Amino acid sequence: MIKTPFTVALLCIASLSSAQTALGTTVSFDQQLDAFTFSDGTIGFYSQGWTGQLSHYISAGYPIFEVTGEGKLGDFQGTLLVDCPVPSGSSWSDVKGGMGPDQVPIELILQIRETVC
Repeated sequence: MIKTPFTVALLCIASLSSAQTALGTTVSFDQQLDAFTFSDGTIGFYSQGWTGQLSHYISAGYPIFEVTGEGKLGDFQGTLLVDCPVPSGSSWSDVKGGMGPDQVPIELILQIRETVC
């Protein structure tokens, strides 16, 4: 089969789109919560720190992120399987701590998807 320039270009694009993000890649988000006032009158904010680290890929090529949250709201640990083609197909497992996956900020989820999808 002779490949036309168009076919070659499509093959190159397909191979570029399948490049995987490096394991260990980390994203983070600092969620600002309620404000408070220090004794000197300055204002501070309670916060919740969130981190997602690319742990591995499963055989189908889906990325797995280990997500942690620490701060004012409590602790969270969970494993997120990211389904790039169908976002609603993403799922949580191994959830621990005093918070549920519904409390993970969408900003972190979007950063994770931007990184690997």
